[in-house]
Amino acid sequence: MTFSTKNIYTFFCFSFLIFFPQNTFSQTKRAQENYLKGELELHLGDFKQALLYYDKAILENPTYEDAYFARGKTNYWLDNIDFAERDFARTLQINPERNDANAYLGIIFYTKKKYNEALPLLDKALKNNIKYTLAYNYRAETYYALQQYEKASTDYTKAIQLERKEPKFYAGRAKCLLALEKPKEALQDYQQAFAFDTQNTNYVLMSAEIAYFLKDCPSFLQYFNQYEALILKNLENIKSTNPKKNTQNTIQNTTQKDNLQQVYARIDTQYLFWALDCRLKNNNTDNIPTATLYLDELIRRNPQNSDFLVQKARLLVLQKRVPEAITFVTQAILQNPDEVQYYVFCAELYLQQNDTPKAIAYLHSAHLTQPKNAEIVYQLGQLYHQQKQKKEAKYFFELAVNNDFPKEKCDKIAMNYMKKAYKKLGIKN
Repeated sequence: MTFSTKNIYTFFCFSFLIFFPQNTFSQTKRAQENYLKGELELHLGDFKQALLYYDKAILENPTYEDAYFARGKTNYWLDNIDFAERDFARTLQINPERNDANAYLGIIFYTKKKYNEALPLLDKALKNNIKYTLAYNYRAETYYALQQYEKASTDYTKAIQLERKEPKFYAGRAKCLLALEKPKEALQDYQQAFAFDTQNTNYVLMSAEIAYFLKDCPSFLQYFNQYEALILKNLENIKSTNPKKNTQNTIQNTTQKDNLQQVYARIDTQYLFWALDCRLKNNNTDNIPTATLYLDELIRRNPQNSDFLVQKARLLVLQKRVPEAITFVTQAILQNPDEVQYYVFCAELYLQQNDTPKAIAYLHSAHLTQPKNAEIVYQLGQLYHQQKQKKEAKYFFELAVNNDFPKEKCDKIAMNYMKKAYKKLGIKN
């Protein structure tokens, strides 16, 4: 190698050593600047602009761990799940021990229902940080999805120990306790969740549902009343923020009954039915107006439900409004002509109106539907006797005997008609 060639080679090597690190440092600095700009935009709420800066940071430094994680988290918040998954995976390629990346990638796998892939990542996040409440929450959800309810409940308990005022952890544990058939403990957790979030209708609804299945109607009605109050408050808030609007979602300056009807219109049918059931079990006449409103809403939603129509009739009877009750039972019969008890009930109502001929007519319809029903033919015999139609009375009383009507339930008048029939059957008087 000549002297001049040697000098050129030395100069080239020296230049590479001096200028390449400076160029790398310059790239790293620009990457950091773009990353910090992204963090600022993220803080200001401009997620899309933040993504542009994270992109630039990664372009300047392809192994920029923080930039990959930040971009992944931003994509996750924007619901760009696939992009977020790739960024978190790349973060873990650079640093496999990074807790938050393990946790977030585990959360994504949970979201995608890849539960067996989520668990190891969440386990790793918690192994490195035993106070990571977010990881406990999602590992609990993952265990719950895998029907490992004891483990899920344990994780929620750990999360509660770390954040005792977080209502969703109590609610999460409550659903695990329900799955473990521990409804009383679940009810306590839902009530605790509601204590920390008094506007959450789901917590109070779940409390009501558990109370109903525990057959605790007073507690059910207590929780249901809380639910009604929350709906009413929400409607009033809508009205105050939209005073000039008159839409389905606003509550108007009308009567209390109208306001309650608007509330009930927003309650799920199943809960309304349970509320009705509890009101009626109480046997308190003060419950009749509210129960009537429940039924009106149920009938509005299900006009073909004959049972609701008959229940409405029973409430009207309690209010001594028998003619109106007959109208509802008649509608029920038209909708369900094979239901014998509807005819019998209608006959009872006509008897209350002292209209025996119509009562007989409805009992005849019941008899045609169930010809071997001994109770019905016995009652027909009694009514015909009252109408002094002895031939018809004898026919139906004897038919009752042939249909195995119990002798001990017969009154003296009926026995005068039925004793011969019993004798034929070998039954002593």
